[in-house]
Amino acid sequence: TPTPTPTPTPTPTPTPTPTPEAPSDMAVRVLQDLFNDTEEVPPSEILVTIGDVLRNLSANITFPPEVSEQLFNSVSDLIDTVQQMDDIGDGSTDIGSTLLDVMDRFALGPYDPELGELEDTDNIALVHMVQRSFSGDPVEGISRSGNRIVLPGEVFMNVNRPEVPVASFYYRNMNGLLPDSLPGASRNSNTTMRLASPILSSALQCGPAQCNTRDLNLTNPVVLVFRHSQQVVDDLGQQDGRESSVICVFLNLNESSSLNGLISGQWSTEGCTRNDTASNESQTVCECNHLTHFALLLSTTEITLTSAEALSLRIIGVICVAISLICLTATILTYISLKPLWSLRNYIHINLCVSLFVAQLTFIVAVEPSGSVAGCQAVAVLLHYFFLVTFMWMLMEGVVL
Repeated sequence: TPTPTPTPTPTPTPTPTPTPEAPSDMAVRVLQDLFNDTEEVPPSEILVTIGDVLRNLSANITFPPEVSEQLFNSVSDLIDTVQQMDDIGDGSTDIGSTLLDVMDRFALGPYDPELGELEDTDNIALVHMVQRSFSGDPVEGISRSGNRIVLPGEVFMNVNRPEVPVASFYYRNMNGLLPDSLPGASRNSNTTMRLASPILSSALQCGPAQCNTRDLNLTNPVVLVFRHSQQVVDDLGQQDGRESSVICVFLNLNESSSLNGLISGQWSTEGCTRNDTASNESQTVCECNHLTHFALLLSTTEITLTSAEALSLRIIGVICVAISLICLTATILTYISLKPLWSLRNYIHINLCVSLFVAQLTFIVAVEPSGSVAGCQAVAVLLHYFFLVTFMWMLMEGVVL
């Protein structure tokens, strides 16, 4: 009987070991998944996730241009989303502070402008440049809609690098996403504040990380020009018992006090002053000795008088008007009693004095509130009439002379 040939045992095919995902590919995948689900993810979680991804990236990793554009546009759309939310609460200011920090990290990290410039959106504009010349001359960071930031050459000369990347941002409207007053300003019930300008910022890359530019104490200041909106122009000055002014501020970010991964920020005036010589009703020029995120706050103070001040003004007014009435009476009696002074010109003098006398007498007697609408209307009519008559007789004086 023939011996059966043994069947050879098949050699198992080795299972290929999966190639570990590169950190850059993982970051891109996480961000793209996030951008595809922005409608389902809260804005705060989106920013925290982006911030975590950027912090964990190596310094030499660069995003593909389509990812950079998607991140830039998504953050811009996020501003509109948060501003339209009704139930965001006090957390919106932390969202705004985190957004500014995230964009700085993005612009000085994985974003490479040589692969494609980012076009301005409705909310954000970015100018990224690499400074290679250190002549000491000022350098304009960004300029949009009459708002601009100019960096002194001293900034670059203090950085020990042959090339210094600079990222400058313009945020058109961050209302509702950042604090609307200085710390402690709410203690004064007569003063209200609000954000009254776009946000301008510049950041430098000194090495693998962003420079700590808040402690520069520059000899030559960073110059910021903020163009006033029409609403700010209308609010400036003293109107209807209110006095308004603009304050140059910067946002002091505090990562150690973050809540749920968000970064908090407070406005501060330290190191920033207003250049009154270069400022006017259409623009405000600020000068700061450091770099960060800058803006204007509009401070409006209600002008109120204490009872003692009101009484003092009332007494002074009565005394002054009484002296005027005595002098007018003496003038009228003098012209009437001395017939040699009677002439057309002196008749005009007498009528002028009489109309002014009646107007001031009406003011001193009936100007106090009476509680009667009809009485107030009657006093207003009499005052307008007699002062108008006074101006008419003054015109006659000029014609006759």
